[in-house]
Amino acid sequence: MIYLLAILRYLFLLTGVGIYKARQVRTKADFSVAGRSLSPWILVCTMLAAWIGTGSIVGNAGKTYETGLAALILPWGSVVGLVILTRIAPKARSFDVYSVPQIIGLRYGQTARLLAVIGLGCCIAGDNHVGPVTGHRQ
Repeated sequence: MIYLLAILRYLFLLTGVGIYKARQVRTKADFSVAGRSLSPWILVCTMLAAWIGTGSIVGNAGKTYETGLAALILPWGSVVGLVILTRIAPKARSFDVYSVPQIIGLRYGQTARLLAVIGLGCCIAGDNHVGPVTGHRQ
């Protein structure tokens, strides 16, 4: 019973915070990109939280157990990528758009934008369909 009460308390707290914050949203930019007010590190940490899940954490631990300490190098690609993203994020923010395909469309035209959308769709579909086969799940 105490667990149920703790979960309900947490649920009501999150609902209250959500309602409070929802009243501060005035524009589409406020909703989709937090009014462009977040620092690059907060943006990168948000992406990291959405990207890395149990599959990455448990998968890397399992791979390290399976292959030895050499597998500890696996997360370093992500670390380097995140550092690079903190350098790119301010430049991307200056475009005043909401997605990477929009940036590509502004720079290279609408055909390139469409190809970017198709490419991203293939990457997402591939990750969702190939991940369970390879053991990488998100």
